[in-house]
Amino acid sequence: MATATFKSEAGELLPFPERIVAMNSAPPGFDTETDSPPGFLPFLMPLHEALTPRQAEAHPDLRPVPHGVGQRTLAGTRAAVRTMIRYRNGALNGHGASLLDGYMEDLATDRIYRLMIAQRIKHSEKVEILGDDGKPVVHTPELITRRFDEELDRLLADIPADANGEAARMREARRISEALILRGEFTPA
Repeated sequence: MATATFKSEAGELLPFPERIVAMNSAPPGFDTETDSPPGFLPFLMPLHEALTPRQAEAHPDLRPVPHGVGQRTLAGTRAAVRTMIRYRNGALNGHGASLLDGYMEDLATDRIYRLMIAQRIKHSEKVEILGDDGKPVVHTPELITRRFDEELDRLLADIPADANGEAARMREARRISEALILRGEFTPA
């Protein structure tokens, strides 16, 4: 019976994908001490440890830190409020999930945004959230109510005059979404 090896004929380690294939095709009784790098178990080790030195040098950080994302801004609060109103409106119209701005939004998104806004209110003195002018904006219940008012007005401006009851459902969606945050109800359906 042939044994699996992780080295090429020249004695170099096989590239990572080929090593995986070799390991998966190894016969019973396969000796990991002689046929694989010491401690090589790809399903138990981080990928970086399984790379060859050349691959590790080319990709020193397999988890790069994203740049230009993750800022806490008033624009993010506005976007969350707008998405919550639109999702809740869809739910009131009998839709479980809605395609909003190219993203499939559902109850999980609604819950995440409710928690995000509640956290911004609760920790507004400790966590800096930047306004449109780059200055810190303290998130208070009053500020959130104003954001809900502004986003509802924008959404209502987009509704055609002949839409049967759409404006009323949008207002109800806004009322429910804001109330869930201000009453501290973060997880109900």
